[in-house]
Amino acid sequence: MRIIDEGQFIKLLPDDGMILTDVATETMRAEEIDLGKSDSAENYKDIPIPEPTGDLTVDDTLAMLNQMGVETDD
Repeated sequence: MRIIDEGQFIKLLPDDGMILTDVATETMRAEEIDLGKSDSAENYKDIPIPEPTGDLTVDDTLAMLNQMGVETDD
């Protein structure tokens, strides 16, 4: 993980072929994180980019959005 001091904040970037996640739950994924004043780089780590799972299609996504009541413009 690369840590870049931007003056007002600290930016975290993953190493090549990696993605950032939180240490506590490992549920979030990010290609870049800007840390706030009370956050620490120790709360994040690099993991390999996960391989896609499942066979979700565009039609599946549109159906899920429709079910949630989200208007889409096909």
